[in-house]
Amino acid sequence: AVQRVDEVAKESDTKMLKMLDLQDSLHQSAQKMAGDIRQTLRQDDRHYTELTLHLESLQSDQSFQLGQLRAATDSFSQYLDPVHDDITRIRRKVTDDTHMVLDEIGRIQKALHVDYVS
Repeated sequence: AVQRVDEVAKESDTKMLKMLDLQDSLHQSAQKMAGDIRQTLRQDDRHYTELTLHLESLQSDQSFQLGQLRAATDSFSQYLDPVHDDITRIRRKVTDDTHMVLDEIGRIQKALHVDYVS
């Protein structure tokens, strides 16, 4: 019986040593994973910081370009406004002239007793 107890104690010791080795192995794996996670977080932080700076730079450049475009458009519009006014005036004149010609054609058709549409 003492021999059996001694064998069980040796088996228990062997199993305990294996358990401790497994625990050490798991602990080392957990530390490696934690280190990898920290490194990934630092890389993500660096990436987002660089991305934010890049986007702010692009926004600043676009704002500057938009300001230049507005200034160019405003200075160019002083040349286009008179052209736009001329086009509007010509369109009104053409419309008035067309109405006058159609009225004259109607009067001529009426004087000649030709069917017409009024």
